Amino acid sequence: MKKALAIAGILALSITPTASFANHAGHSRIADQNEIAFSEMLAIAYESGRSPSIGTDWISWTECYVNNHPDLISGLHGWIPGFIHTFPNGSKQYFSVRDIEEAGRLHYVLYGYFEIRGINCPARN
Repeated sequence: MKKALAIAGILALSITPTASFANHAGHSRIADQNEIAFSEMLAIAYESGRSPSIGTDWISWTECYVNNHPDLISGLHGWIPGFIHTFPNGSKQYFSVRDIEEAGRLHYVLYGYFEIRGINCPARN
């Protein structure tokens, strides 16, 4: 599943931009495509257990990211089944989102890393 989400994220980021997305609430800076490629690499590192800060404690985007931020718990459901994002250069892109797990991952890649939102996985027993 993690590998499928990583592949879906990469594919979603490679889609040609098509439309407009309302400003992300509270977001003052929008990352460009090159910066998003970096946050995508970090997302893959978390999912694979190669992140020094999370290591093998990775569980899911819902458990390690969304549930740590009350605004994401309530707001990301509006991203399903998809949303449109506008980049700083004016290009636009539609992102298809199947569930809260994908919404959390895409939020981190597009906004969360740049907002310095923490990722914290509950300890595994």
